[in-house]
Amino acid sequence: MNRDSYSVVRAIVGSAIVFVVSIGAVAVFYWVQGDAVDEPVVSEHPLFDEYTKLKEEGRFVVLAEDFESYTPNASKVEQYVKRGTIKVNSLIAKAYIYVDVSVDNGQKLTVFDSIYLRINGYGGHILRNLSEKVSLNQTTHLLYDLREVPFLWGIPYDEARKPNFTNWLEIINQYLDTEAGISYETFISSMRQGGRINEISIAYECGGEDITEVNCLEIE
Repeated sequence: MNRDSYSVVRAIVGSAIVFVVSIGAVAVFYWVQGDAVDEPVVSEHPLFDEYTKLKEEGRFVVLAEDFESYTPNASKVEQYVKRGTIKVNSLIAKAYIYVDVSVDNGQKLTVFDSIYLRINGYGGHILRNLSEKVSLNQTTHLLYDLREVPFLWGIPYDEARKPNFTNWLEIINQYLDTEAGISYETFISSMRQGGRINEISIAYECGGEDITEVNCLEIE
């Protein structure tokens, strides 16, 4: 083989190698991309996402909203306590309670503050360290499965103390189709002005044949 023929063969072989390598790289790219598309996305806040979905569907009630609350001189003053009644129209299969509160005109609760909530006489100072994960915000945001809400009976608020738990879902279902609703009360335990209950709401899914209903709970 003369020098010119050898150069031609070498050029052809080189081009073929580059072509094969390029095809292989494209195949690997689409294989990796295909795996990435098929891989499920894991949420960082699964219960919060579920709560949000139920709320967007209209399956929720608001217990308190944009309500000034604090305890001047460490005393519970009626005008800063939010009270209400929950009417149960249908069995509740699952539910979540969401709390958005603040002190000092829009800041997070400190170790000296707490949010107090009782439903039908059960509950107390809600333990924040046992909340489900929610998106980070400037104010204090909490979320709990209504079957297991952690609380302390009294102050001082101390997350090192042994928690108590209440099953508010079970309590609510006991009042199905009764004329008497379920009473609740809530307030911010803080001696400083500037406390506000921005929102406390329950998002729920009805049980049985009423699963798609949106008025299984009402606030009276």
